[in-house]
Amino acid sequence: MSAGGEGRLRRGAGAAAVVAALGLLQACSTVPVAVKPVGCKVDDATLALRCEAPQPVADGITYGDVLSIGRLDRKALLQCQQHLLAALAMLGECRSTVEAYGKEIDKINQATAQR
Repeated sequence: MSAGGEGRLRRGAGAAAVVAALGLLQACSTVPVAVKPVGCKVDDATLALRCEAPQPVADGITYGDVLSIGRLDRKALLQCQQHLLAALAMLGECRSTVEAYGKEIDKINQATAQR
């Protein structure tokens, strides 16, 4: 084969390689990525709160003492209820965040599967 023929073959092989590489690059597409990790807003102080135990009732106390103990227990019960409601609100928000994140992952998976 002549020197000119070899040069044409090399150029032809190089051009074929470039066309093949471009074809492969076009077959590849970008995959969307979940933008941030799922997390929950958790107030550590709220989680650390504990409900107070009922006041002990000793033998021989007066009726006034019983009323006082009842008021203290009622106050503690109301605080406990507020703590529980705050914890439930955090849990509900966390659940919503996790569900929304899962839906985003599902969308990404569906889009990737359709390619």
